[in-house]
Amino acid sequence: MPRYGTGSSRDPGLLLLLSDPDPGFRRDEGKTRRGESFLDIVFGYNADYNKATMHSSIIALLQLATSLLMAAKTSTALPMTSREVIVQIASRAVQLSAQALVVPPPGFAQVSNDGIWPNAKDLRQSLYLDSRSRSVPLGVNLQLLDSYTSFGDLNGDGFDDAVTVVARGAADYELAAMLNQGGVMFNIADVPLGSSLPQIASHEIQNGKFILGTGSSSASYELLGDRLFRE
Repeated sequence: MPRYGTGSSRDPGLLLLLSDPDPGFRRDEGKTRRGESFLDIVFGYNADYNKATMHSSIIALLQLATSLLMAAKTSTALPMTSREVIVQIASRAVQLSAQALVVPPPGFAQVSNDGIWPNAKDLRQSLYLDSRSRSVPLGVNLQLLDSYTSFGDLNGDGFDDAVTVVARGAADYELAAMLNQGGVMFNIADVPLGSSLPQIASHEIQNGKFILGTGSSSASYELLGDRLFRE
């Protein structure tokens, strides 16, 4: 299941979001890699995924999302405002489906958020993606750097989400986009920051976008479906 992207603008990433693998995609002994697209897994391109076990409602959501994105991409008759609405609906469908497919580790009991508005405690008791896109709790090899956490609405549903920084081992840092869905925080997408933590001067979620300031420069990220794109 893909969790990060490199699209530079909205339109070039629409179909890539659901149908195409990232550049440099590889499979490793049949296991799902992060470059694999969401539909690769859902519709059976990955041998490990058994399509027959997927709930019919999830399939319907994904088919709807694909159709909507195709229409938004190819129709010249649609005004821009209509296209934006279609993209938002399709993205939400992908996000809900992605959460429905999460398999918690054995023995893990998901704890609901303290309230409507998430906080650092909610993030600490959530699951995060590991290097193979499995959902795992925080631990020795996966730590939350919550001083770099921003709260705000990423997907336009009116509820605060979050973007934070996680450290994997001693030499792997990533942005983790956390959606507030179903009363829990859900790690929908990651963006690699590199083997050393950059000097973060500022971070905030504003108008649906995450803005990260490092030194004299800043970068803006937008969540589409289950990918966080740098603009």
